[in-house]
Amino acid sequence: MAKINTKVGCCSTHKKHIVMQFSQEDGKCSLVGSYMVSGDTAIVSPEPLVGEPVIGDNFARVGCKCCGNKFVYQCGQCKQFVCYSGEAVKNATCPHCGNVADVPRASGRRIPRTASFDSPYTKWASVNDIPTASRDKFGNPQGSQYDLAQDGSFTKYNVIILNLNHYVNVVEPKAALERKGFVVTVLECTSGMLDRYQLKPLLDKPNSQLWIISDYSLHLSNDTISLIKDYYNSGHGIYIWSDNDPHYVDANAVLKAFYGSVYMAGNYNGDKVLGVQQTRNGPGIIGNHLISTGIVSFYEGITISHLVNYQNVLTPLVYSSDGQVVTAFEDRNGKRVLVDGGFTRLYCNWNTAGTDRFVVNCAAWLANVERFGYQK
Repeated sequence: MAKINTKVGCCSTHKKHIVMQFSQEDGKCSLVGSYMVSGDTAIVSPEPLVGEPVIGDNFARVGCKCCGNKFVYQCGQCKQFVCYSGEAVKNATCPHCGNVADVPRASGRRIPRTASFDSPYTKWASVNDIPTASRDKFGNPQGSQYDLAQDGSFTKYNVIILNLNHYVNVVEPKAALERKGFVVTVLECTSGMLDRYQLKPLLDKPNSQLWIISDYSLHLSNDTISLIKDYYNSGHGIYIWSDNDPHYVDANAVLKAFYGSVYMAGNYNGDKVLGVQQTRNGPGIIGNHLISTGIVSFYEGITISHLVNYQNVLTPLVYSSDGQVVTAFEDRNGKRVLVDGGFTRLYCNWNTAGTDRFVVNCAAWLANVERFGYQK
């Protein structure tokens, strides 16, 4: 059932506050209406929006209740939504925060986000396809300028990769993340139990996120999982990687601590290139999300697992070619988590469609600059 999420917005014509109403369902985020507010009083939803926003049918008909504009952009500085005519505007001033940025001409129903002086993102953030770009052999826009993050933009940020599986090699993902500026630390523990005191000083690094690559036997004690849960509750991004049965033992232990009944299962031989999802619950990656920036084609991995009992806490990001959810995310209460059943992407067929871009987009999203601000 759709949930209405309300946010304060601005009318660019009359420079007045309005309230924007967004419908949220199955990871989709549609602007469905607006209404006037008196003074500075407005009832807004405390939960962040999930998914990249688009203009719904009702708003496309009615437009802004203040001036009738049928299009909206999001300010890259204050993140508020501003109505406009849909024509490109040079040096537009956000009526709420005063940020000056170019607003692009409206294209379809997607709500564009303007550049911010303190944003690590490229101007293509949340755009899957760029028609004017040259293509690689899989049809994806070619060049790192079409990734979510600018090259070298995350030099103050740390990615800790906890590799618990001796099959997995992270040389290529590490190099890709470093191109974006991330400082990458790899902690290996492929036999025995991980001592939480090995992990704790790494988790104390500023602006950090944790990637956990699961094994077929347990390496995480209850104390270590408790440490990871505290890290998660403080708002740090976490990426939980697993693969086919039985390579999800550690992942399931962490998922149980986080969400109770959610777990990974299955042993599907995928090995296919997918596109952007075209039908509900159909195969492919969800469009118009920050993580899917610049991705037209996407490799699902070789043998993969899928999520079970995720529906109440996680939102699907990638459906595999058999229609199961192989990747999902949490983006609520200021927390961001990714759960992925295809860690073979990290070291098998790395140069197949979209993997490099997907990995760096995930890290940029998990940095959660929308909550914590951008550290330059």
